[in-house]
Amino acid sequence: MVRVQALVYIQISIFCVFVQSTFALGTKEGQIEPIEIVSFAYPPYITMNNDGMAQKIANAVFSAAGIPTSMKIYPHARAQKLFQSGQGAAYLGTCDSTSVDDALPVELARASISIISYLPEYSSLTVDEIKKLKQLRFGEIRGATLFGPLGLDPQFYDTNIQILKKLQLNRLDFGAMIELTGRNLIAEHFPKDEFHFRTLFEFEGQICFRNTESGIALQETFVKSFSTIQISGEYREIIESYYIDKNVPERVFISSD
Repeated sequence: MVRVQALVYIQISIFCVFVQSTFALGTKEGQIEPIEIVSFAYPPYITMNNDGMAQKIANAVFSAAGIPTSMKIYPHARAQKLFQSGQGAAYLGTCDSTSVDDALPVELARASISIISYLPEYSSLTVDEIKKLKQLRFGEIRGATLFGPLGLDPQFYDTNIQILKKLQLNRLDFGAMIELTGRNLIAEHFPKDEFHFRTLFEFEGQICFRNTESGIALQETFVKSFSTIQISGEYREIIESYYIDKNVPERVFISSD
């Protein structure tokens, strides 16, 4: 009888600790309710299928903390407005773009937009030098605004592979795209060709939390759990899985220090 009572006491104690550790996330039949993460599609980092790099990192961090997630993808502007109006416990993107006062960011990985060329004579040109070559041919994905702000007049294409093919055939001089996208397409479709990259600008992939009591608690939990997957190697494995040639620039990774 004493042993049974002791077991019951232990079970009750464990249940109480479980309830207290939910950070007011809510429970349903003893299960933690998933926290909602608001975001927008930005392949290959954020996708409609919830398999983008930033999504996998965020989901792995929350999973290590025992917190289930529900990723909701909206058009970019709508995702911002919804998070600003109070929807979601976190926003996957960048805190600067959300215009949320006192948002609490955690940096997940670094990315960049690159200017790519194929001809050897262009390989040593810097971005500042390229800006002056208005007579040359530039290409970017339809809807992008990469060359325009530089005072250049680009041609627009439906896919990045079209841009790379035009570069290879000398029908374009320069293209611009996400560096990861460009490197993977080249590794897959042009493995024997040498393209030349230079960084146009870098940006940070972040997850942002609200500056409230519950938001601060969630951010602190996320940071501790993030350190766990960095130390275990899972973080590096996730990022490397998105590079076909596994040649990941070290600047992409966030240090666990």
